[in-house]
Amino acid sequence: MSSSADAPGSLGPGPEGGQEGQDAHPGGSGDDTVGPRARRRRRLVRNVTVLAVAAAAVAGVIVAVTGNPAPAPASPGGGTAGGGTAGGGAARPAMLADEAAATVVVVKTSGSITGGPVLSLDGQLWMVELSQATGQPMLAVVNPVSYVVSTHPLPATLGGLSVRYTGAEAFDALGQLWLGAEAAPPGQPPTGILVRYTPGTGASAQFSLGGNCSDESTVPPPALYAASDRGVWLECAASQDSGGTFIARLDKNGAFTVPAVMNTLSRALEGTRLRDDIADLPQATIGPLVPDAAGDMWGMTKDGVVQVTAAGTEMFIPTGPDAIELQTQAQATVGPLQLTGNGAADSVVGGVEGLGECRAAGARAGQTQECAVSVDSFGDVTMLATAPDYDNHAGDATAHPAGMDASGDVWFIVDGTAGGSAPQGQYFFEVNSGGGTRVIPFSVPGDALPVPAGQAPVITMNGAAWTRDPASGPGTLVEVMPKN
Repeated sequence: MSSSADAPGSLGPGPEGGQEGQDAHPGGSGDDTVGPRARRRRRLVRNVTVLAVAAAAVAGVIVAVTGNPAPAPASPGGGTAGGGTAGGGAARPAMLADEAAATVVVVKTSGSITGGPVLSLDGQLWMVELSQATGQPMLAVVNPVSYVVSTHPLPATLGGLSVRYTGAEAFDALGQLWLGAEAAPPGQPPTGILVRYTPGTGASAQFSLGGNCSDESTVPPPALYAASDRGVWLECAASQDSGGTFIARLDKNGAFTVPAVMNTLSRALEGTRLRDDIADLPQATIGPLVPDAAGDMWGMTKDGVVQVTAAGTEMFIPTGPDAIELQTQAQATVGPLQLTGNGAADSVVGGVEGLGECRAAGARAGQTQECAVSVDSFGDVTMLATAPDYDNHAGDATAHPAGMDASGDVWFIVDGTAGGSAPQGQYFFEVNSGGGTRVIPFSVPGDALPVPAGQAPVITMNGAAWTRDPASGPGTLVEVMPKN
């Protein structure tokens, strides 16, 4: 972990030959240590980068900083955020703290966030909310440059049915926002639907899930994900078998297109590799889905990952706990992985991010560390870098969701002191595919509580990390802009 304890704000180098935004295989080029078959195989591999998560018993304490109100310059182009007219646009008072490693801004909306934020095609942050004043559903849009907030009402009824929005949201290539929802007539149980919202006009339309998704209250509601080609994918518990997963890609009119994959034990798997590798696994659900740079989607399942392409093919890739540490080539062990984030900008190699945990030999009982891990399409696991702190309990692979920026770097929040190089509190830990790392300490002005790291951060094009902060209020977003 030679680059994991760099000074706050600096992005340390990875091993020789590993650069930010590139994939580095253990041993540099490796041409002098592997045979021709291995070299050829690795050139053809599409990597999946994941994040492994670890644990510490005690969360760090954030010191509150009292800041001045943030400036509110005009929105680019003079318009309001989101391009809509309902609700107008207002520059919400934003607290600002000018810290050593980052500028931290707090933005307050007028609602309670139930979903998001997600980035629109023009780089604004969209959230599903309930109005704190009326309880009605709405969309809140934050301009990350001006901090202008605009609100846009969502219909509470459609076709005579009451509608509750689940928080799932994804933008398609046309800039339409797809929302997950449940609709029900009075006194009847709800049924899952999709709602398509058109920014600018505010028009909404509902679409059926065609009976493919389970409406059982014991299973999670359908989730929506945007691929790197801006296709929108739906994932839900299959109605025929809640232990299986239904996956489909949507067209612009809400129709399911190929593939319509239902990963259950009862489906016909003849002639597919999935039958050989996964048919004997009980209730092998897939998810959540994440995109790679080629437009494919990846999801975790029991004992491995599954790749689903827009062309309708699927591949199960077994993975185990064994890994190789990138810089030292030492053997390592990783725990369960959970994929998250977006694909790196490399259409040949590709990459996605995720969560898991790595078990360090020197950890105290019940503790592990978070680490970035690369998993290729043959199931080989490489540990890229390890966070300096043990900050959660072992076995909790979802403790710190990770986000991915446009260059392919992984970002996630860690509690602690970064091995003594940062003040006690929280910091963003950034890892590139060559093993380089950066520590970005921050505190939230006006709030002495740590940010609950329950959702992946969103990294905007200017390099700032945004995250929800319910500890500071139900409609609060925090921006951390690194200085270096």
